[in-house]
Amino acid sequence: MGFGEGAALTASTPSIAPLRSVAAPGQDAVVGLWAQGEDKPSGHAAQYAAIIRSLQGGEAAPVSITDAYATMELAAAIYASSVSGTTVARGQIDEASPFFTRMDGHLEPWKQEEALNA
Repeated sequence: MGFGEGAALTASTPSIAPLRSVAAPGQDAVVGLWAQGEDKPSGHAAQYAAIIRSLQGGEAAPVSITDAYATMELAAAIYASSVSGTTVARGQIDEASPFFTRMDGHLEPWKQEEALNA
C-alpha cells in the first residue's frame, strides 16, 4: 500500500533523513541565511525586480556582470553537453559556439548533436 488515503507508517517503513544544507568552501554564511527560512521569490521576475530596484536606488546590481556571465556560461555548457553527450569545459562556450547566444544552439533538436560533433 502506498502513502495515499488509509496508508499508515509502520515500523518497517523506511525513514527519510531531513535535508541539510552544506555550503561551498568559504561560503558558510550562506547556510545561516538559508536556515533563517526567509521565503523569497525566485525566477526571472524576481531577478529583474532586483535589478530594477538597484538601478532606481542608484546602487550596484546584486550580481556583477562577471558572475552573471560565468553562470550563463555554465548553463550553456550544461545544455551543450546534454545535446552532444560530451564534456564541455570552461571556455568552450565562446562566440564560435552555437550555444553562445541561445540555449538551444540555434539548431533544431535533431540537428544539435550532429552540429556539435562536427
